[in-house]
Amino acid sequence: MLSAGYGFPDATANFAVSAMLTVGAVVIFGGGYLTDRYAAGPVLVGGYAALAIVAGLLALGALPVVGALALVLVLSATVDGSRPARAALADALSTDGAAGKNFGLLTIGISGGAAVAPPVLSTVVARFGVTAAFWAIAVLGIVAIGLTAVVLSVDGTAMSGRAQPGD
Repeated sequence: MLSAGYGFPDATANFAVSAMLTVGAVVIFGGGYLTDRYAAGPVLVGGYAALAIVAGLLALGALPVVGALALVLVLSATVDGSRPARAALADALSTDGAAGKNFGLLTIGISGGAAVAPPVLSTVVARFGVTAAFWAIAVLGIVAIGLTAVVLSVDGTAMSGRAQPGD
């Protein structure tokens, strides 16, 4: 996106990806704090809503270069910040004997999405352009909010209170 849509050299775009991963790692700590302090539900919904908003803004393509670069740095962080909330929710909704299996399924799902997304999104970019790929990411954020709402409806403590293993 940075090289094709905003004209950055490839080296600068690759540096931005490295910086994005670093920002995401730091934001995971913040997500853990928020999950422990409040609840998994709001952190998850907030992360996916931020993903949809940031991807939508990038899809518009009307941002100044500095603004686009700043948003790219937080794009990954929108979801990274909710990783601890996903783990807490999986723990809260697991029976004592299934927490490991549920964590494994959650991890496989995340890894599977990370494996499938690049070729799918690169096909979208090749056929329809960068803008379409960011709109697709924004829509996926909205779908994730809907799926999160379904999961949260199973256990109201995940949305309104702090979810704890075994609750």
